[in-house]
Amino acid sequence: MKRSLFVAPIIAIYLLASCGGSKRSEYHTITFHSNGGTEIPVLEVEDGKLAVEPKEPIKTNLLFKGWYQEETFENYFSFSTKITKDYDLYANWQSKYDFTVALQSEGRSTLEKTGGWLDLGDYKSEIHLTEGLAGKYDLCASKDYYEVSVNGQVIDTFSIDKVEYSPNEYYVVITIPKEYLGENVVIKSIPYCHYLTFTGETDESKIYYYYPKSAPSLPIDIEYCTDLNEQNWQDWADGKENAITLKGDKKTIYVKNTQNTLSSSSTEYVSFSTGVEGSPGVSADGNIMSLINFKQLTSHCFYSLFENCYSLTSSPVLSATVLADNCYAHLFYSCSSLAEAPKLPVDSPYGFCYDAMFCECASLKRAPLIAFKFFAEDSFGFRIFGNCSTLSYIKVCFEEPMLSSDPAEYRLMGWVAGVAPQGTFVCPKLCADKDTYSDFSNKTIPVGWTIDNDMSH
Repeated sequence: MKRSLFVAPIIAIYLLASCGGSKRSEYHTITFHSNGGTEIPVLEVEDGKLAVEPKEPIKTNLLFKGWYQEETFENYFSFSTKITKDYDLYANWQSKYDFTVALQSEGRSTLEKTGGWLDLGDYKSEIHLTEGLAGKYDLCASKDYYEVSVNGQVIDTFSIDKVEYSPNEYYVVITIPKEYLGENVVIKSIPYCHYLTFTGETDESKIYYYYPKSAPSLPIDIEYCTDLNEQNWQDWADGKENAITLKGDKKTIYVKNTQNTLSSSSTEYVSFSTGVEGSPGVSADGNIMSLINFKQLTSHCFYSLFENCYSLTSSPVLSATVLADNCYAHLFYSCSSLAEAPKLPVDSPYGFCYDAMFCECASLKRAPLIAFKFFAEDSFGFRIFGNCSTLSYIKVCFEEPMLSSDPAEYRLMGWVAGVAPQGTFVCPKLCADKDTYSDFSNKTIPVGWTIDNDMSH
């Protein structure tokens, strides 16, 4: 009996000790909804503590803007918030190259500006926005066309339209996303007229356009005007019956396409015409990119645009620096009066981008510089200069001989088949050295031409 009385107090003390400990802390759950991005694990956070910010999710071709507390992205979630409840957070994404361009009134009453004035000036300025300069910038832009690039890659272009109440000066706001803080963002003015322009060389010169009736679904809305100050834009229907005679107050017309789409394939395309062979001359000017509102090139976007313009004597500017498959295919095919080719400011080819581009341009004596570093007929088109019978000068930047997958000689030689019997071929020594690259030289350099290794010529 004495033994049992001795044990009981010990048990009582143990029970009291086990029940009198501290209370367990409360925890809250944070669930991340990445909306198509990489998954983020659920967080358990102690009440009143801060959540550890997870690694940003990744989603192809999009930039992560942050975590928001609603699916509608109304309230941004800050990881400096003390956690006192459960959270569901939603990832917000934006286009990787999301630049906002908007015209502002002269008074700029609604302009929210964190930068200062950046005057692009007269066809000369190149603005570099580096670390500390991200945000909104007001550009005093009196010219027509600008490129925006990040780290040397052109990722957006924009043009300045006429502002009715301020005809001599334009205001535009470009939003540089904060994600590019510290990146080399460049805004560069391009000294070319905004609109595609046609001018008659006689009072009998004519221009019209057409598109295949087999493609009635192609969205077409082309307009023209004769006075950019008046902005007297008029609808222009397709067909020869709607040809414009370029004389008098219509000696020069400016053309725009409000749908920003011209062609989608080799069977659905818009094509201008100057009439039959021997028709009076028509010169073109301006920037071809205005027809697609300076957006990035797409497949076949300018396919056959001037094909069979026999009387076209000059070309508009081709300012795009990033190509797409067949984008310029057949562009000047059979433009037999075209004596000077436009510059091609591109150093990387893309699937048949130049296929038959100048084919049968019988008046073309000098080719534009081909800046590609390698030769591959299936990269830029094997008929680019086919049957250019007076062509006698070609300069290329090929540095390595990448031949066609099709070994047939006619495929390789097709790009210069039918050029003048004598001429000069300027290229780096690497590709002109017949001892080392005899196959390349024999099948890609016109027979009978002189090879010049001096790239300064």
